[in-house]
Amino acid sequence: MKDEIAEAQKKGRQKTAAQKEADLVALQKLGSIVERLKETAIETQESATLTNQSERNSQAPRAQMQNQSARERTLPEPEAMPTTTRPSDTKTKSDKEFPSSTLKAAIPDQVDADLITAAFSGIMDLQLHTHFSDFNEVEKVSLFDHHKTTYSYGPVGGTPDTSIANHRCLLTIKAVNNMTIDCDVESNAKIEDIKERIHGLKKIPANKQRLIFAGKQLEDGKTINAYNISSKATLHLVIRVSADKPVILDAATLDPVHNFDFTNIKDDHETFRRGGEQYIRPCGFRRYALNVTDKYENLSWIGCDNGIGEWPVSYHGTGEFENKTMAQNGYALTQGQQYPFTSGVYSTPDINLAEKYAKKFTYNNEQYIVVLQNRINPTTLKKLQSNRSGAGDYWVSPNDTDVRPYGICIRQVENKVGH
Repeated sequence: MKDEIAEAQKKGRQKTAAQKEADLVALQKLGSIVERLKETAIETQESATLTNQSERNSQAPRAQMQNQSARERTLPEPEAMPTTTRPSDTKTKSDKEFPSSTLKAAIPDQVDADLITAAFSGIMDLQLHTHFSDFNEVEKVSLFDHHKTTYSYGPVGGTPDTSIANHRCLLTIKAVNNMTIDCDVESNAKIEDIKERIHGLKKIPANKQRLIFAGKQLEDGKTINAYNISSKATLHLVIRVSADKPVILDAATLDPVHNFDFTNIKDDHETFRRGGEQYIRPCGFRRYALNVTDKYENLSWIGCDNGIGEWPVSYHGTGEFENKTMAQNGYALTQGQQYPFTSGVYSTPDINLAEKYAKKFTYNNEQYIVVLQNRINPTTLKKLQSNRSGAGDYWVSPNDTDVRPYGICIRQVENKVGH
């Protein structure tokens, strides 16, 4: 009997040890499961936090747009613009010469960078690159170096000289370094004749010259009559950049903090004022701001509360309407009258009139237009009113220093290229 009891106790101890080992294995498995559940919970919480943050970020621009009327008077329409970055056009030749991994964006961290580059290419009449390689030396250009060449200059006042007895044409050539050249040529002179005349006067090689009129580069072989250039017109001289260097837009030209999307805004029952004049906002456009910080003596000219020193808003289109530039049609309103200056820069306070002269450009097989948004010196400004109903008002300023660009306005138009 004792032997049977001892045997039973031995088996009990063996079973207890086996059970303990099994229990230990089970506990280890349970511990692993608990740790995995903790990790899953942490991952879920982090995912939820990122999702909420993303939703808040996406809602912020919409909230800003909803409150834009309340903030309209701040400097100038500073809300972030909720636009979608589009893919770039076909890359230029220089862009294709290197693997994509070696390419850098010409305008980093800018919404719609490639669209903006295409617009500036149209305004400056330069082939700007959207990307460049580490192996490239680049030529940076700024609108502030070229905006004087985009404005539509023209004669102001007086009686137009219709005589062609002397067959001569007096042109004013303006360079970006503020050099001015009076150039007397034949009334049917070719563009290369003007370049040779400039070479004779200023020793600038003809092959280094780019002549621009009304935002358009003038081509050798064509006459000034082909471009509607008449006596007393102003041409712009830009020294040609090196053909070996990709030309890119200087990112410092832009001020994305003050971009503003007017695409879906209508001001049917609202009136705004800048510099004592009515401000017709560019509704239907997207306005990309230019960086004017440290460009001028102060920023009072770009204020938004009709304060002292504030300048009114105008627009300028660098293209043609009915085969005439803004300066040519504006000049017609000054003929027969006397003004304190005989030539000047023409613009308009009416975005709808400026749109008629807007420069057209193509991006991603879509057609766009672009106009410049400026502030105008009110102390030198002369207002011209058309007698034609619906023709709009023109403004003329004596000098390009009286016109300060602070934005470009871009709008897509209906027709597609090739349709």
